[in-house]
Amino acid sequence: MEQRLVKPIIRPHLDPHLPLDRPAGRSRLWLLGLLASMMAAATGCQHGDMARRANRERVESLQRTVATWSESEAGRPSRARRTGARIPDNLELHAKRLDLMIQRVRAWQVRDWEQWQERQPAYRHQIERRIHGKPEQIEPVAILLFL
Repeated sequence: MEQRLVKPIIRPHLDPHLPLDRPAGRSRLWLLGLLASMMAAATGCQHGDMARRANRERVESLQRTVATWSESEAGRPSRARRTGARIPDNLELHAKRLDLMIQRVRAWQVRDWEQWQERQPAYRHQIERRIHGKPEQIEPVAILLFL
């Protein structure tokens, strides 16, 4: 089996010719790795000024959002009471508007009927003009006029 050599990275006083295949070499390497990772975990990452400011701004924004929502929720009962008090007035207003719309539609129907009756002589004249002397035109004219 080939022996691999360890080059000291963390501590230069380690023997560079220490074979990894020996149990003592492996245990020292594991111990160094464990020690380095524990030191890194213990110190943690230090946040920079920009990170702290961004975090503070996010927290303040979240606090404003929560305050806005809580104010909105606190006002809901009074808004519900006001809305409930307005319902009868709105129903009455819509009932009046509906009556006016029904009257307008009836007036339009009457007006359309009267206009149709007033135009009957013009309709008759146009039918006679298109059909007069051309019996073969009766069918196409009838289709145009009555469809």
